[in-house]
Amino acid sequence: MDPTFLSYLKEHLPQVAPSLSQNNNPLKEPQKVWVSLIPHLQDLEFPIAEKLFFLLFENTNHQVYWSPSLLESTSNLKKVMETLEIDNYQDLYQWSIEEQEIFWLKTIERLDIHFYSHFSSLVSTHQPLNPSWFKGAKLNIVDSCLVSNQKKPAIIFNEKENGSLKGWSYEHLHTQINKIANGLINLGLKKGARITIYSPLIPEAVAFYLGVIKAGMIVVSVADSFTAKELEQRMTIANSKHCFLLESYSYREKVINLKHKTDNIEGIHRIILGENIEDHEDTISFDQFLGDEDFNSVLCAPYDYTNILFSSGTTKAPKAIPWTHLTPIKVASDAYYHQDIKNNDIITWTTGMGWMMAPWMIYASFINGATLALYHGDYTTSNYGAFIQDSKTTILGVIPSLVKKWKENQQMEKYEWNVRLFSSTGEPSNPEDYLYLAYLGRFKAPIIEYCGGTEIGGGYLTGAVEQDQVLGCFSTPTLGTRIAFPKESENEVYIAPPALGLSEELLNRSHNKEYYNHEYSPLRRHGDLYEHIPPHYFRSKGRADDTMNLGGIKISSIELESIINKHHDIKESAAIGYSNNGPQKLFLFVVGNEKNVNLKAELQHLISTHLNPQFRISELIFKTALPKTSSNKLMRRALIH
Repeated sequence: MDPTFLSYLKEHLPQVAPSLSQNNNPLKEPQKVWVSLIPHLQDLEFPIAEKLFFLLFENTNHQVYWSPSLLESTSNLKKVMETLEIDNYQDLYQWSIEEQEIFWLKTIERLDIHFYSHFSSLVSTHQPLNPSWFKGAKLNIVDSCLVSNQKKPAIIFNEKENGSLKGWSYEHLHTQINKIANGLINLGLKKGARITIYSPLIPEAVAFYLGVIKAGMIVVSVADSFTAKELEQRMTIANSKHCFLLESYSYREKVINLKHKTDNIEGIHRIILGENIEDHEDTISFDQFLGDEDFNSVLCAPYDYTNILFSSGTTKAPKAIPWTHLTPIKVASDAYYHQDIKNNDIITWTTGMGWMMAPWMIYASFINGATLALYHGDYTTSNYGAFIQDSKTTILGVIPSLVKKWKENQQMEKYEWNVRLFSSTGEPSNPEDYLYLAYLGRFKAPIIEYCGGTEIGGGYLTGAVEQDQVLGCFSTPTLGTRIAFPKESENEVYIAPPALGLSEELLNRSHNKEYYNHEYSPLRRHGDLYEHIPPHYFRSKGRADDTMNLGGIKISSIELESIINKHHDIKESAAIGYSNNGPQKLFLFVVGNEKNVNLKAELQHLISTHLNPQFRISELIFKTALPKTSSNKLMRRALIH
């Protein structure tokens, strides 16, 4: 027994220490020790639990903070494994890629995906880069979103940051969707018309999203944080003339007026949700726009567009990525298998209507018959913690930078959350912050890492509740998806088609050049780097295009930043390799203590000690804040341009 660990254990959990002391060396299996400690950690402050954890796991990469033995009910995966008579998760994953067609056939049965005319073949791979799924089928994916008990809650929401909770039933949501679909037809719009949504994530925006698709039309998603110029650029790329928007709202005690932001855009026809909106030639109030309550879904082919979404576009025009009626099947599948979403769950995610996780959350919730919880306000405040508590949210999606803020302000600790599973998207996480997230879940809720993208229609690498979960690590590819690492030395991951959900075209770029123009085609390049930790774990090392070559050695920005951020005077950092017709130099942009005149030397010592002494800091630049997208992703390239 490690004497430091045992001493600390005796000090803070004296009732547990004797039983562990009798074991000759329980640290050979630290995960079993940790799981046995969890019932005794509930009343400890986080710093004590944190020290116990890292003392216990200091000699291993396998920091198993959660085990399937902690599940309080049978998982969706367990039910599937029992039905198939498969004993362990790894065998289930192998079956899902070896018997891919059977896997997807059974998946659409489990999800109750409604087809009006059945498909002649599930997938054709005559063109490996552009496989054809569900040939000959007719459907409208919205019909698969509205099959739950019509009286149960579909949406729980707040209208103000500290406001009381309200709700829409599935029946009310269904009615609103039909009224919106009829309203679009009454405007003279036809199947295939493209309508922009420029709104925060509110119930009316969710209904509008599904109403557009039920009418056989296409949503153009634009983040409400974008300027009028950025909105106009995206509407032009998508060839959209109509726009639904919320007139105005309050955020962090400021009034955001979306109507004013769109007043001077020429050729735009607006449907505005707000008070006292006067109808004009190019403007109609939402209430006036709504049509009748009955509407028959417009039948579509599987590859008909439902949604046009955009990449961040920090230095050039954003990629316009279409989703089809097939994409939600991939979404709902990931949610069912990997986020373990059931029809009694209440789900929320820290996202906005203009980003892929909003439609992801809509489909993940409604196709699985669950309830969607929408918070309108600042996710960093105690109001959000109260919302999670009062809404009884069970599945909570987060991003690492937000968890870091929660850890700093400690405002979430006073609430009794009902969260049984966290899921993390958007950027790489680190073990220290995510142990704190586990602490907020009383160490009983797993954190399912989830990496993919808009062009994936969900994720390709994630976790599973029938596996041990390691802090900051992915534990499996998504079921039905094969991945490959042809460049073992550089750890770049590729996706092996066919994979349901993968985009097959871009509106304003060459799709094949973007994803297949490389020596490993027909593998699909996505650009993420991972460290493989045997037997089946992966830790993110950032993006391939964020990798730099310093003194002939390749290093990712993420690796450098993880070391820099350990310094007590650094709040956040961005590491960039910059070259002006010569060797790359390391530029560090930091939000930190400018009064520390020795900071550059101290950071250099950290890098030399923990990484490589050849990595020399060329420039240390202080910033008051680092540029980020509306979904809170760091925009490194924007710092150089």
